[in-house]
Amino acid sequence: MAKLGLILHLFLKVPLFLLLPISHPLLFFYTVSESDLYVTLHLPTASACTLRTTCIPNSSTPEWNETFHFRVHSQVKNILEINVYDKDLIQDDLCTTILFDIASLKPGQKETKTHYCPLQVRRENSTCAFSSSGPSNDGLKTLMHKRRRALIYCMCVWVCVSDELVLKLKGAYKEEQVISKSSSILQTLRYYINRDLATEIGLLSSCSHFHSDFGVCVCVCVCSSEEELQVRLDFDIPAAEKAFLVKRKEVVSRALQRVLKLNTPPHPSRVVPTVAVVCSGGSTRAMTCMYGSLRGLQRLDLLDTVSYITAVSGSTWWVQRELQAKIFSPVCGSLRYYHSELEQRESEGHDVSLIDLWGLAIEQLIYVTNPSTLTDQQRAVSEGQNPLPIYTAVNIKNTDDIMVAEWCEFTPFEVGFPKYGIFVPAENFGSEYFLGHLIKKLPETRISFLLGLFGLTSFMAFSGWTKVVHPLPQFLRCAAEPDHASTLDTRRVSPDVTVLSSFLTGRPVISKVFNFLRGFFLHNNYSQHATFTTWNDKHPDSFPNKLTPVDSTLCLVDSGFAINSSFPPILRAHRRADIILSFNYSWLFNEPFCVWQVLRQTQQYCSDHSVPFPRINFDGVASEPQREVYVFEDQENLHAPIVIHFPLVNVSFRQYKAPGLRRRGEKELKEGDVDVSTRASPYVTKHLTYTPEDFRRLANLTTYNILNNKTAIIQALQRALHRGEE
Repeated sequence: MAKLGLILHLFLKVPLFLLLPISHPLLFFYTVSESDLYVTLHLPTASACTLRTTCIPNSSTPEWNETFHFRVHSQVKNILEINVYDKDLIQDDLCTTILFDIASLKPGQKETKTHYCPLQVRRENSTCAFSSSGPSNDGLKTLMHKRRRALIYCMCVWVCVSDELVLKLKGAYKEEQVISKSSSILQTLRYYINRDLATEIGLLSSCSHFHSDFGVCVCVCVCSSEEELQVRLDFDIPAAEKAFLVKRKEVVSRALQRVLKLNTPPHPSRVVPTVAVVCSGGSTRAMTCMYGSLRGLQRLDLLDTVSYITAVSGSTWWVQRELQAKIFSPVCGSLRYYHSELEQRESEGHDVSLIDLWGLAIEQLIYVTNPSTLTDQQRAVSEGQNPLPIYTAVNIKNTDDIMVAEWCEFTPFEVGFPKYGIFVPAENFGSEYFLGHLIKKLPETRISFLLGLFGLTSFMAFSGWTKVVHPLPQFLRCAAEPDHASTLDTRRVSPDVTVLSSFLTGRPVISKVFNFLRGFFLHNNYSQHATFTTWNDKHPDSFPNKLTPVDSTLCLVDSGFAINSSFPPILRAHRRADIILSFNYSWLFNEPFCVWQVLRQTQQYCSDHSVPFPRINFDGVASEPQREVYVFEDQENLHAPIVIHFPLVNVSFRQYKAPGLRRRGEKELKEGDVDVSTRASPYVTKHLTYTPEDFRRLANLTTYNILNNKTAIIQALQRALHRGEE
């Protein structure tokens, strides 16, 4: 049951000596005149409006003693933002920001907070005094509730002016709507707004200034209706995926009986292990290698033991290709086709970017044309006849110092963020949502456009941008862990904006789509959930007012920018795999650290989010001679999966054309000379096309590496089956 809300009275008294750091460009102007300071207060979980104090001119030690009223709710994370500004003729300068968690307040008690500014020349302090009154009668429906009430504001507006106006309802969807210029005609505007959010209505002219001298009659009719949410709020997998697993386990059970030569098939619901194939990115090389790896599993009759296939970048191209029912006829004139398709997509209401054009280029390479959608792939898994594909992208969030990736999953059933526990049906991805309600349904995005998003890193290499974006994975890493967890009570934030914080979001390689998380608030104890990294005070997760639910759009990029292999989806608690077949096709020129980069990043991800994963001694394996397969298992933690890792190497394939069958003659030896380690190789990422001979050799190499290590896979299956029996 939700707790009652509070009426918060905020008494603000801030004696502040503004002293800028020596390196600050405004220091010269400060030495000329005193500051004109004012303070703004923003509590986005209670009000869509930003409140402000009076401006105190020409004062180096201003004090305010003003009262502000907020109606807050105890079950959401309420972080009050206090910003101190110096008023200027052109643009007001942000001096400092203080974040205050009002959960520390108790009704009827006054509390004083003193904040010390870490200035380079002089150490001063600011003091804020807060108090709160008793509870109100309003409850709260939290993010995790299955139902939520949405209020629709229907406004009939009679306009008696000749100029075009904009009616703005802060915090609503859509916030601004245009009133066309036509005399004496009533116009109906519809807004969607959170009933618990304070707001205000204003009129804007075409020059975006508020006006009060217009003769306007505004009639507001508020209609309240309670509807089922059209998003799924849960951290579990969907019912459709559970139904798939029931059918797939039957297939896996029969396959295990054949492969392991068992007298009876293992019990599907209790004993059968969950096996997942995880493929890295790598453009056409990854697509070719994945074909060879899956062909090897199929020849060993092991493909039917796999329940999930996840892929990144180029590997997704092969998965999509295999799950299509037919090849469609070619379209003449690619440029005309591109223009027509992009124009059609824009007319449907989708944002169009360079990534969409890249998706169409990939489509021409591997399909010619493909009008199918993600939901069409439900037919390919309807009876459990194929492994369930999971595609991924990452949403970029950043602070001044850290840029992080939030994993977004795409399956034939739904699209969503496991981090937030919010999912939408796959056919509604890209449609407009607010407060969990589908506001405007857009046509489902075709597979081809999704391929552009999934294969973005390939585009970067192909287009010659590799030198620009190559360091980006470093930016996506979390900073070093602090020694203690953040209380998120009171915190100062630097107003400085670095170049790195806006680097990626300013590039034309971001796929922007409507945000289906928009309008939700985080629960007050969200930081206790393992999907959030709030122990680091600089991590974006520590700033709930700036997390994804407040954004109007998602900024999605290829998940290869975070980890070039999609381990996170199959490591989720309700989907956790028992065996992971890891196929690494990354092109890293055999540098000791980079060869293991994917597993290093995955191990760090699991450590940050308390996910079981084998402990790997990377220094030890890096010092050993190259092997075709590595098996990692944590004997002390049976909840950790068994990871069977296949790097892209050419070890015994040079001498053997099949397991136990040596090569004879110059022609056969040449077939085994596959270069997967030098910059002169035909398989470097920037090469999108191969000769038939090069394609065959690379596919044969990865097929051989699977066939030659059948024993390692069989033994892992036996151990996983034994775990299930125990």
